[in-house]
Amino acid sequence: MNILGLILARKGSERLPGKNRLALGGTAMVNFAIDAINETPEITHKAISTDDEDLGRYCERQGVPWIQRPAELCTSTSDISEAIEHVFKMYPMDYVVSFQCAVPLRPAGSTSALIQEVIKSGTKGGLSVVKRTPWMWNVQWIGGTKHKVKKLWHEDQYPRSQDIGNTYEEINSIMVTHNSMVGKRWGYPMSFVVLPSWADFDIDDEDDYDYCCRMWEFLKSEYYINSRYKTFTIDREV
Repeated sequence: MNILGLILARKGSERLPGKNRLALGGTAMVNFAIDAINETPEITHKAISTDDEDLGRYCERQGVPWIQRPAELCTSTSDISEAIEHVFKMYPMDYVVSFQCAVPLRPAGSTSALIQEVIKSGTKGGLSVVKRTPWMWNVQWIGGTKHKVKKLWHEDQYPRSQDIGNTYEEINSIMVTHNSMVGKRWGYPMSFVVLPSWADFDIDDEDDYDYCCRMWEFLKSEYYINSRYKTFTIDREV
């Protein structure tokens, strides 16, 4: 079975330019993805898809082949499924396991756990998730001290945490795509690996980056500990 470990790293971040080359605890964020690939025995091939020549050349020196991503797949509205489809045409693999640099924390063993669940269950792919409760607020700044606030739930249906059951938030640290799903993010049946909540870092702006750097000092002792991860598979959405 051929499985490609693919690093996704678009250059043109509008809110945090050059974020894929930033360091976290002295380690470039792209190296977290490289380490995840190298520690995963199920992965047979590796590559990076980017329009950043400096980053591409850097990865080549780390033993990761660089695939030049076309400009039309590098806009702020481009979907990662398009970049994965572009790579699939060059690397006809059974699966692509993609890693985004800006979501750097993947606890040791979690990538293997997800791949094994996907293969064992014969699913179309898999995602990394963290457990979340649905009490979420959307807050938009509109100037001065004024904000527009919208609850993403209804107070008449305010559940107790013990009544919610299992609710999960998708994070983009690990995504597995079967070759039958080229051009799509995912499809059913689908597998999941549940990561610890501290693994949910998505670095989009300076505040995200500053927070992640501060938290990393507390987390790094936990990061490299091998854990047993909960994995599960669903057949369809109901």
